[in-house]
Amino acid sequence: MYKEFKERLLELSDINLQRKLWLNIDNDTGLISSYSELFNSLLGDFDYDYEVENVEDNNLKQNLLKLKIMLK
Repeated sequence: MYKEFKERLLELSDINLQRKLWLNIDNDTGLISSYSELFNSLLGDFDYDYEVENVEDNNLKQNLLKLKIMLK
């Protein structure tokens, strides 16, 4: 998986990072983001299916496919 794709998944899974980036609470990253921006980058900027297709771990692949359904 591309580094940027992994970073978006990390942002989606980390409540503390979300508080920093989305709500600007104790933001020491110098970055800003939002759920909408995250959603659009995961399902728009990246070829989500291509990224998932290249995952070797079948369990992770299945969970990423479930995540796509949940995001939609």
